[in-house]
Amino acid sequence: MVEDVPSKSVQVEFRRSGGFAGIDMTATVDASELPTEQAETLTQLVARPPVAAKASPAHGAADQFSYEVTLRDGQRTRTLHWTEDDVPDDVRPILASLTRRAKPAPPA
Repeated sequence: MVEDVPSKSVQVEFRRSGGFAGIDMTATVDASELPTEQAETLTQLVARPPVAAKASPAHGAADQFSYEVTLRDGQRTRTLHWTEDDVPDDVRPILASLTRRAKPAPPA
């Protein structure tokens, strides 16, 4: 059985927005720069079929973070969005790694 895995490394564009201070943070990395388990999870995420988006956060969630991760493997591009409460457990360590690498986004 052959898995549907890309032949090229996954490029990751990360954006964290919201939070109390409202400072957007961004990072662009190659998945190979992350721990092996995290890189494998990203490779699986880019290959998974899209799922329906969840509803917007409820009132009172303005101080929560929102995450946007765009994954590119040379064949496919997939952009994923989560609010802080909606992040899947297997993705939380990846977002933590990307947050540590992130810098404030340039002004618009």
